[in-house]
Parts: sequence; structure tokens; C-alpha cells
Amino acid sequence: MARVGRRIGLAFASDAVRAVAVDGERILWSGETRLDGDRDVCEAALELLSGAPRPHLGRATAAVALGPQASQVRIINGLPSVSEPPLLRAVIREGVDSFFLRPRSELLTSGVRLIGSETAIAAAVERDAASLARDVCTRAKLRLFRVAPTAVALSLVKRDGIVRWADGNIALELGCSEGRIESIRTRPLSATAEADALCVLEVPRERLGALDDRFADAIGAALLDEQEPLALDPATEPSWALDSERLRRWRVWAVAGCGLFCSALAPLASVWADARAAAIIAAVSSEQQRTIEASLVQLDRVTAAIEELRVFSDSLPRTTALLAELTRALPDGHAVIELELAGPRTQLVLLTTDASAALSAVRTVSSLREAELHGALSNDGLGGPMRQRVAIRAGYARPATIRPVSDVP
Repeated sequence: MARVGRRIGLAFASDAVRAVAVDGERILWSGETRLDGDRDVCEAALELLSGAPRPHLGRATAAVALGPQASQVRIINGLPSVSEPPLLRAVIREGVDSFFLRPRSELLTSGVRLIGSETAIAAAVERDAASLARDVCTRAKLRLFRVAPTAVALSLVKRDGIVRWADGNIALELGCSEGRIESIRTRPLSATAEADALCVLEVPRERLGALDDRFADAIGAALLDEQEPLALDPATEPSWALDSERLRRWRVWAVAGCGLFCSALAPLASVWADARAAAIIAAVSSEQQRTIEASLVQLDRVTAAIEELRVFSDSLPRTTALLAELTRALPDGHAVIELELAGPRTQLVLLTTDASAALSAVRTVSSLREAELHGALSNDGLGGPMRQRVAIRAGYARPATIRPVSDVP
């Protein structure tokens, strides 16, 4: 087990909450509480953590693993060919619904780990589950260190080989190498016997000590470090890192105070505004007024020139950018022989040896939507192998502009 100092690993599963306290390579304490019936998850976790050992000075540090019911890990292909993880994280965050399954609540995305020129691994957790972890740590007087999916935590426990894990009706199968996820498969479970069989991880015993394999998620949470890109850092997620109860009370008092202050000043506001306007008008000389009027005329001219430039830019042909995307998407042996842009609709004719491959390639173009074959196919030899003329119709939208890395929040 890696040297991590004293820390508490907390794991939320669909039917249980597990926790371990570690100090370097030693497991100091472990506990589990079952979530039977309508038992409140937060109260169950607080009851469990009440028995955890605490340092004599300061607050204990906790890291949290969220089960596959509230987290997702995906291998994403077709990303922009850039090497800046912050830019790729921004791309994934903006298109989160395209990369992850739609959850019950809003998703918080992690950083990315590059595994190829256009491929990366990214993770996401549900905001409600992350907020629950934050509230539990706040009420238990723990400093929340990291929040990560259970899949990431398991890869740190069994650093090499295949990891199989079941949580409720979801099964995970991970391929791990040196503590990093190389492949991941998620599938539903319906048979209880199958789910029980998947809980055997074959984890090296020096990482679990005398604990059962089911504590692997909590131990993996304790092993998270600050360099793990697939874990969320509360310091970089201010939208849920603040204590919700204190924030709610502060907002109530702030709104009440602003209301009382505005009510007290309302009768004087109009008097002050009139006096300030009269003073400004009196201070402006006739010569200054003429200067201001001339400046306003120049400003109107500049505004009109900018508007003309915008209209001219919008009227430029859009075919160049679209042809560039099609050229990158189409495999060898395919050619575009006709392209027509008519408002939001696009029609193109391709010369290809495989109509289905051509349609699939066109569907990968980011600025085209709902591509489909249009009309009958026709053959065209053109002195070489037999090819087909394929007419495809699709919707067209200008591709969104990607902001520079310095502008990404």
C-alpha cells in the first residue's frame, strides 16, 4: 500500500456504506453499515464514522468513493488532437450529455487521462451524491480530500489484472495496469448469484490485511492522491465544496439585510439621483457638449462599420469548413463530387465503394446532424472499380468555436 499518511477512506455503495482508517501501510480500523429499508444514507454514514479513530490535533482527512449507481467512467474517442488536459476537460464538460449517460441529477466531470492522440479516460459523478459526501464529511468534522468513482478506487487496490465488481444491479469489469484503468465495461445484473460471484477481486492480501474483499472500494478511496486526474478536488469545485447549511443561512441573512437597507434608502434615492444629474449637467460646458455630440456621431459610424463587417462575415460561404471536416472523416477511396448548402439543410453526393461506410463517416462530422441516405443508389465505373453514387441529406450547424486554454474556467 502506498504511503498516504493517516486518512479515512469512505465508500458509498447501493446497499451499504463502508469505511477504513489507514496510517501508511497499516489498517487501523474498518466498519460497515447496511442500508436496509428507508434508512437515511447520511445518518448511517455518520453513525459509522463515529467509531473511526481521530488524530489528537486537527481534523482527519477523508477521501470518498462513489459506486457505479452514482458515478461513471468512460473511454472517450474522437476528441480534438490536443495535449492540454484542461482544454479536453472543458470540451467534455460542455458536451457532458454526449459522453456520459443521462443521470438522475447534474454531473460533475473530472479531469482526463490521455491514452492516445484523440482518446482519453474521463469520469463523472452525480452532483447530489457529491453533495451528500461533502455534507457527511462536514457533519463528521472531516476534511474532504478527494471524491472519485469506485472504479478508480478499485484500480488502485488491484494495480494489475482484471477487476470484477458488483454493486446492486450494475457490474464493473476493469482492466488495470500499474494502478491505471486501461479498459472498462459496465453491464446490468439481474441474477443475485451472478452478482455475488463478481464480488471476488483476488486482491493481494497485503493491501486488505484481514479485511474482506468488499472493503476494497473503501481502501482504494484511502489510496487516492492529489495527482489523480479522475478524482474531483473540492478546492476546484466551489459549486458544491461549500458547507450547504452555512451557505443557506448566510444567504438568508444577506437577503434580509439588503432588503432592510434598500427599504430605508428608497425615499432618498430619487432625491440623490436628481441632484447628481443636475450637478453633472451644470458642470458640462457648451464646448464639452459639442465634443460629446461629435464623439457620439463617430461612435455611430464605427458601430455601422462593425455591423457591415459582421454581415459580410456571415455571408461568406460555409462550404470550405465543411469540406475540410468531410475530408478528415471520409476514409480512402471516397470522394465528394457534389455539395449543396441550403439554409440549415445540406445535401452531398459521394462516390464510394461502400455506401454504409460512407454514411457512417458522414455521421461523425460534428457540424452535420441526422445524416441519412436520400434517393436511390447508382453505379459509376469511371474506368476503374465499380463505385456507387450515394446521395446523403443532413442538417447543418456551424461548429462551435473552442475557446483558448487561458479562457477556460
